[in-house]
Amino acid sequence: MAVSLTQLGQAVKISDILSQTSLFDVLKEASNTLGEEAALKADDLSRDQLVTGTDVAGNATTKRFGQGIANFATLNSTAAASAFLDSEDLLDSVTHLKANKANPLNGQFTALVPPQISRDLLRDTDFLNTVYRNPESKVGSLYKGELGSFYGVRIVEHTNPFIEAATSGTYDAAGSIYSTVVLGANAFGVVKLAGESPFSPKMIVLQSADKSDPLNQTITAGYKAFYAAKLLNSKRAVVIKAKSRFA
Repeated sequence: MAVSLTQLGQAVKISDILSQTSLFDVLKEASNTLGEEAALKADDLSRDQLVTGTDVAGNATTKRFGQGIANFATLNSTAAASAFLDSEDLLDSVTHLKANKANPLNGQFTALVPPQISRDLLRDTDFLNTVYRNPESKVGSLYKGELGSFYGVRIVEHTNPFIEAATSGTYDAAGSIYSTVVLGANAFGVVKLAGESPFSPKMIVLQSADKSDPLNQTITAGYKAFYAAKLLNSKRAVVIKAKSRFA
């Protein structure tokens, strides 16, 4: 299977006056920001592929809904108090993966949970009793942001969730429906662009005078990268859509 790479890039211009009068190293700050933007863009593409993409056979990931709600329309019209994600939703998702013979990664499945959703989990009695009263379930060192292990799934918090409003499958930052992704091994793939590859991510800084800038009044900094993410097998991932009681 071939997946086309998407070229990503972003650049900024820094004036000579700003660079010479600022209290901070403007070029360094700009480079750090551009690096973060590049990583976030790659994360967006991976996240969107898991939530809205299809695998090599054309199948999308299984969608489940908080509190056992039947479909997206019902979830959208239900108040958060009756549509949040709880421990049973996680158990059902893991059961679904096991029934489809999905393999865990390093012995466990992984749930990627937004903070708005982990907030509700941290108020869930079953979760608290299992994770915080069982030393073997407490925060591990394998993944940063890990809240604990529960029902054979690592709960890993992240801050870049897929959010929807009234339209299913359309990202809307102002929405109230958050996707939690529960993964088995080899659920999706991304390109590995490192080393001497001509497609490796690069930071490009231009800070010399030329015909377009004879007085050397600007510095241009930017990143260029090629990236792609692909859902490999829809049976190895579950997306739980739910609202949050966070106010």
